[in-house]
Amino acid sequence: MKIMKKKRKIERFFQGLLVIIHIVLTILVMSDVRKIQGNARVINYAGIIRGATQREIKLEISGNENDSLIEYLDTIFEGLMNGGGKYQLTKLENPQYQDKLLELNTSWSSLKKEIQKAREIGYENTRIIDMSEEYFYLADETVTAAENYSHYCELRLNKLEKGLMITSAVIIFVIIRESILALILMGNLK
Repeated sequence: MKIMKKKRKIERFFQGLLVIIHIVLTILVMSDVRKIQGNARVINYAGIIRGATQREIKLEISGNENDSLIEYLDTIFEGLMNGGGKYQLTKLENPQYQDKLLELNTSWSSLKKEIQKAREIGYENTRIIDMSEEYFYLADETVTAAENYSHYCELRLNKLEKGLMITSAVIIFVIIRESILALILMGNLK
């Protein structure tokens, strides 16, 4: 009888632990789903920066100044660098992405100075095209870094989902087992 009580206590302990693990996995899955949704927006806006900057350079070279496009790009950079902002962007907490984004932002600052210079002395007398090419490749690397981080988050979410399915199956098994044991006990009491 004493051994049975001790065995039941151990079973109850593991059942409680299983429920706690299930709750933690559920919270982590929900958190990672939100993260992945934010990652998609970051990848999209990082891509916008890549394309819109090239458009800005093309407009400048053709003599069509577009300060509103420059402001638009500055606003996106602000959101990508710090999170939030006008476009409610997520700040990706990934060192590789953050390093590339910082490098890209520095390059954007230099490129804006070169745009101003091109407006004053003509684009032919500047490095605007070369700088734009360098910027484009750096922007591409930044988008790739964001995609890689998003892929990492996706793999993590997949593992968490599998853990959640396993704990759910074990909990269902425990509930069925406990129900059967209760029915047997009730039958023995009659």
